[in-house]
Amino acid sequence: MKKWMAMVMCALMLLCTQSALAAPARDTQRMDLEVSSALQAEIDRAAGEAAGSEAKVHVYITSVTEDNIWLYGDVYACDVEGEGPVALLPEEAVTWLHSCKISLEKDLDSEAGYRVKRVESLSPQYKAGKTSLWETADNTEYGYSLLLPTGFVLKEDVARHMVWQMEGGEETLSVDAFENTGYAALLADYMQAPTGEVLLENEEIGYFSTFGDTFYEMYVAVDGTDYGYILRLDFPQERQEEYLFYGELIRNAFFVWGGAVG
Repeated sequence: MKKWMAMVMCALMLLCTQSALAAPARDTQRMDLEVSSALQAEIDRAAGEAAGSEAKVHVYITSVTEDNIWLYGDVYACDVEGEGPVALLPEEAVTWLHSCKISLEKDLDSEAGYRVKRVESLSPQYKAGKTSLWETADNTEYGYSLLLPTGFVLKEDVARHMVWQMEGGEETLSVDAFENTGYAALLADYMQAPTGEVLLENEEIGYFSTFGDTFYEMYVAVDGTDYGYILRLDFPQERQEEYLFYGELIRNAFFVWGGAVG
């Protein structure tokens, strides 16, 4: 599982939008199999049957080997009719459900050319199948805003060190703000005392991210802004997949006021 999650999380791409419901940034460099419209329809049908309701799949990795044909994707529900990439759908109409692995086999008699053998859920249904219940948190003093899942309650209301905690659970989200000395300096400080592996460096965007068995972190230093930030999620190891998924959606929603990304 860790190997797969490392592959997925290596693909974190952009710190840009205010909406945590945007399509998660995912790795598309291993698209060994082209997902045609007919195959997409077959995948969506199988995912919907597995989920017990209408659902679609945002495929981000496919692989064809001598022994296996498989793909990874995120399953979502949509309240409106629409074709094409999920990124083009209205964000408020999309509800992310869980991640999945889909096994295929060739079927030359079908329009898609493949048949879905099995759909495996790789992470639990989040909050009774919903990830659309999010709340906005603004920090006017240190110039940022983010969306976080409903259920996180503010525990430490200090502008430089904000802490939210899930009621009755071990899950904690914190954001620390500090004087922005630049991306290179922030990365150098991190490398002197790393808490995990740097998964992505993106100096142009101004952030890098990392994770472990029980945490996810994002480090932000955007050119032209007064402050840098460290966002950290702590969670139980058995819920790693769920909270790494949340971390990715929260990252999509982290908004720096007045900076190049905001």
